[in-house]
This record gives sequence, C-alpha cells and structure tokens, in this order.
Amino acid sequence: MSTHPLEIPEILFLLSKYLPRQDQLNCLKVSKSFHSIFISEIWRTIRVEKRDRDIWDWSPNLSNGRIYPVDYRRPYSSTNITRNITRSSYLTGSTYLTGNPYLTGNIYPIISTYPTGSALQRNKHHIQEIVFFNDYPQEYFLLRDCLRLRAVTIHHPTSLNRGYTQASQRLWERYIFMSFAILVSAHTSTIQNVTLDFYMDALASPPMEIWDALNQCPKLDQLYLSTLRVSPNHTPSFFQACSKAQSLTLKFVAILDFPRESDENPINYINCDRLQEVKIIRAVEYIPFECDTPYSQARMLRRFHNLRSLDYRFEGDKQYSPTPSVCATNFFRTIIQGSWILHQLENLNFASAQIGDALLAEVLGKMHRIRSLNVSDTSFGHLSLQALLNDAPVNSGLSSATGNLQRWKLCGFIETLNIRHCKNISGAMIQTILESCPQLTQLLAERISIDEIARGKAWVCKNMRTMKLYLSAELNPGPDIAEKQHIAYTQLAKLTKLRELNLTEGDSLKNCERRTLDLRVKEGLSLLAGLNELCVFSFLYDPYQQMEIAEAHWMIANWPSLNYFLGVVNQEPCTREAFAAILCSKNITASNSFSPLRQ
Repeated sequence: MSTHPLEIPEILFLLSKYLPRQDQLNCLKVSKSFHSIFISEIWRTIRVEKRDRDIWDWSPNLSNGRIYPVDYRRPYSSTNITRNITRSSYLTGSTYLTGNPYLTGNIYPIISTYPTGSALQRNKHHIQEIVFFNDYPQEYFLLRDCLRLRAVTIHHPTSLNRGYTQASQRLWERYIFMSFAILVSAHTSTIQNVTLDFYMDALASPPMEIWDALNQCPKLDQLYLSTLRVSPNHTPSFFQACSKAQSLTLKFVAILDFPRESDENPINYINCDRLQEVKIIRAVEYIPFECDTPYSQARMLRRFHNLRSLDYRFEGDKQYSPTPSVCATNFFRTIIQGSWILHQLENLNFASAQIGDALLAEVLGKMHRIRSLNVSDTSFGHLSLQALLNDAPVNSGLSSATGNLQRWKLCGFIETLNIRHCKNISGAMIQTILESCPQLTQLLAERISIDEIARGKAWVCKNMRTMKLYLSAELNPGPDIAEKQHIAYTQLAKLTKLRELNLTEGDSLKNCERRTLDLRVKEGLSLLAGLNELCVFSFLYDPYQQMEIAEAHWMIANWPSLNYFLGVVNQEPCTREAFAAILCSKNITASNSFSPLRQ
C-alpha cells in the first residue's frame, strides 16, 4: 500500500515553508504527521519583542547599585502608578539577585507576542533561533536543554535608553550582556551564529564573560558585532572568539589595544586557519583610537591564511569628511605589502572606499582569481578594468591537464560585479566587461548606449541572471536606429537565464527622464522570446514607450515566470490601465505609475 504524499515528512516540510503562520497553526490539528512537522517549523524561530514604541517613561531604582528590568509581558492600563515587580533581574557574574523594587512611571499596555511558561518549556527542544529585540525576559535567558538552538541574536536600539542616566544605562547593558553570556554558555555545543547588534550613541563595553562564553563554542560559524568597545584586558579573549568563527563582521567596533607583532608573545593566541570571511564597517565620523587604525586592522588580517572574502567599507555622510579616503588608502596599502592575502581572496567589497584608480588596480593586479567584486561609488576606471583584463600571476596554481601552469585572466572568473556610481565608468567599458566575462551572472552598472553595443563585439556572459543598467537610446533617433536596436536585442536574447532585467537603472540619474529600447514586438521585443526564466522586467522613468495591449499578451505567452513589471507603457491612461489589468489577471504585479516629469 502506497503512502499518501501528505504523509511524507519531506513533502510536509516543504509545504510548511510556504504557509503563513495562521495556516501553520491550523495544520497542527490535521494529523500526527502534520503536527510533528509543523510544530518544528512554528517553533523554529522565536522573536522576543515589545511591540509598543514607548514602553516606559521612568528612572529605574538604582538603590544598592542594582537595576531591575520590568516584566514587559504583563499588561497594565493605568498611568502614574506604583507597581511592585517581583522578578529575578540583575546578574552579577553567574548569580541572580532578586528583590522587590518599586518603580514609578507611565506604564502602557503591552501585548505578549512570544510564548512563555509551560508552553515554552514543552517545546523548547524545537527552537533553533532566538531573536531578542528590545525585550529581555529572564525566562528565556534561563532556558536549558534547547537541543537544536543554533543562533542567538540581540538587537538593542538606542530608543530603549531614553530617560536613563549614564550609570543606569551601563547597568542595564551589563544585565543584557551577562544574561546573554549565561544563555550561550548553557548551549555551547550547538551555538553556531551569534549577533550582538547595539544601536547606541556610545559604544557598549561587553564584559569578559561574553568572550569566555563564545570561546567555549566549538561550532561557532558566524559572529556579528556592532557598536561595541573592546577593553584592553579583553583583547586576547576577543581575538580568540573572532578567530573561532568562519565569518566575522565588525561594525563600528573599537578595539582599544590591538596586539602588536613586535611584542613578546605576539598574538599567538589567535587561530589563523579557520576565519574565511571578514566584514569591517567603519563610521565616517568615527575617529579611531591610536592603536585601532586601518594599518592595525590590515596587519591583523594578513595573519589569516585562509581568508576568502573581504568587505571593507564606510557608512555615514562622506561628503564632509576626509576620513574614508585616508583610512581606505592606508588599509589597502598595508594589505598590498602582504600580497599573499590577495592570492587567496575571491570576494571583495570596497563599496564607498575612497581610493584612487591606480591603487585599486594595484590591489586587483595582485589577485589570482576573483568571483565577486563590489566597487560601487569608488574611482574604478580604466586602470582597474585593465587589471581585470590582464593575465593573473603565473604562480596562481592553475594548471592544465599536462601539469603546466596556465595564464588566466581575472575577468574569466568573475561572477558578480557592481560598478554603480563610479564616475570614471563609460559605456565602452561596460561593453568590454560584457564581452570579456564569460562567468558573469550579476551586473550592476551605469549607462551604456545602443551605439556602443552596436559597435562592440558579441556578449559572452550567457549565464547572466541579473542585469541592472541604463541601456540608453537617442532622444532623436537617426535612420539607422532600427538596425542598432536589432543588434541590442540580439545581444540581450543570448542571456536566456536572465531572471531580472532593468533597462533604466542608475541612481545618479534618479528622477530624470530616460529613453531605452523601443519595447514593441514589431521593433525587436519578439527576439526576447527565449527569456523563459525572466521574473522582473523594469524600465522606470522612460515616458517614451508606445506599447499596446498586444505586448501584454505577448509577455504572458513568452515569459511564463514573469512576476513583476515596472514601467510606463504608454501615455494614454486607458492603455496603461488595460495593460495592467491583463498582467494582473495572471498574478503579475504591474506598476504603471506615470512619470512625474511628464505629467
């Protein structure tokens, strides 16, 4: 007797991924098979969160140096009342201090949005991820025996600290850190991903217990730290924790005492073999400490022999600060000195790094292969492009079947490329990329004209999945426009694996009129009938299209995967409405918003 498909666990597991939460809850009552699968999916991720924006307006009782967080799960409706809160609250080391402080203030009604009590204890073995956002109930930090717990995240916004004195804020931070350390210490054998994300005006200082807990996690894979300050006496434990992970993100993290190569016992406590991915995000307005400099960071990265991915960028207003240019230049000049690190790297993200074209070309010239490159908003230009087109170093280790070393071009490896907002980029350079990068699957670029495509060679990137650029046409087309458009359509038709095509991309031209290909079937759109996987088609800010109902029917017939259609199809409102109605009848989201510059 054959098994019913809806009793096969693998099918039920896939089904549970696509159902909304309420439907998942209803499925618990269908059968035991449904219950066993859906209960795991429902409890997979728990988000511990307060939904009210302004929960408290009070100054906490700091008698005896203690801060007592409120039981946010209990709803109250009165204001200006005194409430006796009985709760284990502040942690000192691993000891919980209990008490009954009196807290006076404005208390607003809160609705519990996460499980507690016996339900939590019965199903805790299903939990794989806990996300704390603006709420830190002790019941969750005291959890034990969560056999599948893989990830723990804390998002602590600045808004929670309104009305707190500096002393009370530090005590509150300590409560969060110590509670977090106890939860992680109880699940060291399963923890893989840890996130400490603080949205604060001042850098928070984690205690030693945080780094000790992380150092006990043998399976630690991803570590994300944001807006933190590492004290000098915590530096060894901090770097030990960082080197245990495979992926490390440091966002606005100040290290007060970088280890120095010349010291006795130099950084021998760092395991250099595991870390493969590093992201360093610096604040533009951040003035680094004397020892926490781009030079120190780059020198440290040179010790990680298996590093494969490097992300170094800035966040903030770069217009009025020279910091990004100086820091980025020092960082990359130091990286070049230990060029072997560039031999190993495959993924680079230099977005918004204000370094010159020559220095960027020197960095790329020392690499043996590159799969992903993000140089948006940089000085990427002719020198950098030439570095991609040149042969990789002969000692790259790539050999033929005969054992002889071969010379390869970097452009032969690259799969994703982001060159948006680069002032030195021209349409001819974009055409060169399209005809030189056979493995390219994603391209985010600026403007390339139909003329430049017509004069160029055939595109070789047949594996392209995402293409976002501004394929521009002349506002006053000449007599040969039909021939040039045919060539452009022919090039696009080769990209049969395209899933997203944007013909008017480019934020540097935001809210400006643009003119792209004539998107009518008789003008060449019919050549794109082979784009069977196309999901998103966009040509925003182009008010010159004259598409009719026939194009809508053609798209439905030839693009079966189309989900989103974005652009102004015609100047006539009736045509636009009819066009959108036809697409919507096939569950295609259509945005036919009229260009404001043409109204």
